[in-house]
Amino acid sequence: MGARVNLPNSITMGRLVLTGVFIISASIGGLTAHIIALASFVLATISDWLDGYLARKLNLVTSLGKLLDPLADKILVAAAFVYLSSEDLCPVWVTSVIIGREFLVTGLRQIAGQLRAWRDS
Repeated sequence: MGARVNLPNSITMGRLVLTGVFIISASIGGLTAHIIALASFVLATISDWLDGYLARKLNLVTSLGKLLDPLADKILVAAAFVYLSSEDLCPVWVTSVIIGREFLVTGLRQIAGQLRAWRDS
């Protein structure tokens, strides 16, 4: 497992932790908590770019990273939209469409990957 948990994958897992910090801070409320929520969200989005860049630059692309990176992205985006909807800053239907789209895209990618594997075998 040590070879699979490399720097880019560790950054991705850190993004999941930052998503938790975002959720907790946003839930607490108050100016300080909202600043922490914003900072954790911004750091999480920067880490999304950074882990992909490092994985490609250092040739550290792994199956685990291919699974975790989009999952961490979807969890962060979903958490942000659910929070925005809970505060009446975003209509619930918009949140539903965006989260539904994420599931649809993930499902279509899975099907496309299986078709590629079937074709190549």
